[in-house]
Amino acid sequence: MAVERRMPQRPLRTEGYSVEELDGELLLFNAASANVIALNETAALVWNLCDGSRTVEEIGALIAAAYPESAAEIPGDVAEVVALFDRHGALARG
Repeated sequence: MAVERRMPQRPLRTEGYSVEELDGELLLFNAASANVIALNETAALVWNLCDGSRTVEEIGALIAAAYPESAAEIPGDVAEVVALFDRHGALARG
């Protein structure tokens, strides 16, 4: 039986990950685990805001304020990106 992980309330980046640019693409990379996650510009913004001080909703609101033309889609996109980071072990567990 699979154990469902709950998304962190205030996402915090796991140490050892860094955003690298390679051939014009942004990659979230962990040298120790060789884990790589391809990022678009919005996902890179979300990563930078995952400092443990903001909720997923607050991160979404900040990005929506910066991109009002896409404000309706941003909260769902942010939640998906945070869930992706979490599935890949890129977020700390409290």
